[in-house]
Amino acid sequence: MKVEQAIEAVASRENMHFHLTPRTAHAERIRWSKEKFPSLSKDIDALWGAYGTLGYEGADGERAKRALEAMERILNEISSKTGLRFR
Repeated sequence: MKVEQAIEAVASRENMHFHLTPRTAHAERIRWSKEKFPSLSKDIDALWGAYGTLGYEGADGERAKRALEAMERILNEISSKTGLRFR
């Protein structure tokens, strides 16, 4: 997912590499991103919740729309705080 890659890119600037420990990577990535970007905590929860549901149970149009909106806010905030640009 693009947001996970964006978080990994920002964390790598601090020599953090969550993917090196696959068993804890997801939880650590979420914890770290909420600490670094506390204003995005709600969006991160919404995105990961929707990702699980949409990924396994099919499409829910409204939830998919909220997930995309959350993803956009997350990427915009990370970009504005770090100077990294995402396309």
